[in-house]
Amino acid sequence: MSEPFAVQVAARADEFVVRPVGELDEAAMSTFDRAIDASMDVDPGRIAVDLRKVTHLDRDGLRSLLRARIVAAAHDIPLRFSAPSTACRQLIDQDALGDLLGLEAA
Repeated sequence: MSEPFAVQVAARADEFVVRPVGELDEAAMSTFDRAIDASMDVDPGRIAVDLRKVTHLDRDGLRSLLRARIVAAAHDIPLRFSAPSTACRQLIDQDALGDLLGLEAA
């Protein structure tokens, strides 16, 4: 049995870090989306989404990542995705979405 999904958040100088932990799937989408929405409320300067602790990503989770990009752009807040786990990288590469997400290497 996998551990429950969680989102760790941390404020740094001019950046708000959002770190999903566990399986980012349909069951976890709303938790991740709420964390992204809350980060917009603190006027973070920019948002970094650290994907290194994502153990599974499905298309629902991928939709949440795309939503995060869209919401950040609508708020004129730079958002970057970094350190994708193997699970993330596989689906993102399969769907050729690395450039659209602005994915940074590990």
